Amino acid sequence: MGSRSLSRPGPSRRRWLGAVLGTTALALALLVTAGPGFSKSGSAADPIRLMTVASVNYNGPNFKNIHEAARIYESWINAKGGIKGRKLEVTLCDDKGDANIGAACAREAVEKKMVAVVGSFTFSGPKIMPILESAKIPWFGICCPVDASEFSSKMSFPLGNGFAVVAGHAYMAAKICNKFNILNLDYPGAAFIEMLTKNILKSLRQEAKFTGKHIKIPLEVGGDLAPAAREVTSGADCVIAGLGEANWAAFLPALAQTGSKVQFFGAQGNLDAKVAGPYPELTNNFIVTGMFPDIAKPVWKDYRAAIKTYKADPKQDYNSLGGLGTWAAYTAFNIIASGVKGNLTNVSFLNAANKTANLDTGGMVPKIDFTKDWTGLQGFNRLFNRAVTFQTIKNGKVVPWKPGFFDLTDELQGK
Repeated sequence: MGSRSLSRPGPSRRRWLGAVLGTTALALALLVTAGPGFSKSGSAADPIRLMTVASVNYNGPNFKNIHEAARIYESWINAKGGIKGRKLEVTLCDDKGDANIGAACAREAVEKKMVAVVGSFTFSGPKIMPILESAKIPWFGICCPVDASEFSSKMSFPLGNGFAVVAGHAYMAAKICNKFNILNLDYPGAAFIEMLTKNILKSLRQEAKFTGKHIKIPLEVGGDLAPAAREVTSGADCVIAGLGEANWAAFLPALAQTGSKVQFFGAQGNLDAKVAGPYPELTNNFIVTGMFPDIAKPVWKDYRAAIKTYKADPKQDYNSLGGLGTWAAYTAFNIIASGVKGNLTNVSFLNAANKTANLDTGGMVPKIDFTKDWTGLQGFNRLFNRAVTFQTIKNGKVVPWKPGFFDLTDELQGK
């Protein structure tokens, strides 16, 4: 794990203490009861059918990089002979930001007897998860759980932790800011982010640092964002921003017009070089909280080669939660699937995942134990990985800031 001593990019450096989340209960919905699943015998001639779900053709947060990472992994692993002698057959399902289409994706996974849905991200979880649960199809390796069922369902095996990224934002804001506001997309999770931020500040005895100002902008890109940019930078020296990449691209021009010198925090792959590049001065020293090491690290050697060899869309950002997370998810799937004795089916893979106590992806994520639910916080029992990484923006590029993973488990449990 990385050092606990964190400092703001630039001259200002101060010591800080880790602290507790507080005693406020963060209640989430219970998982849907799973029904009987299916099992499919698979010979060496049969492909291993998987699906990846993400919004692509959507005028809101869209993630073609997730589909591209899944596509190039399929090509890369098949060129190496597949998994257990079987070719990978990946279906890329675009839910277009529509939960009903997301449900249709899940039904297709059931109809085609897929082994798992791997490396996805969507806001359609409430409609997708019950369908997968009833068929015992694992929702495997997602970077960023956002729905209650993704945090609680026995079909959910996240590698990442959007929850801990929010915690990382709040910890850093409490450390380096005098006053901060929150900027979010207007969706139900925004209320949870504010509640979590307040709890963390309370545990740090820094409640006064949040002004109480929480500005929301539409999920879909469009409209005049200048009023939101002026309002969210008023009365604060920092802003925690929960925006997607497309939303950042739309927001930064409005922010530039304000002449703001405010420090922003964003998530890996959303606040990225693609959106920061045109505004190097404005975004200099912005802080990026993530879950994965930088793409330049040795652990991503095959990923970088596959991006080049299989001509991944050059317009996408692959040093991102979506890109890195999807490659990590398929890597983890391969590790577990390769150890399954006999036929590889949805049920045999599910059983193997539930018995995986030391999943080692070589440093893409910390080693993960899927055999034990986390009991640190009610409703977050499938939050297996509670570590974050920190990067910063320099001259329009995302660069490593502090090396290693920073595990927030103890702090989140009040230790």
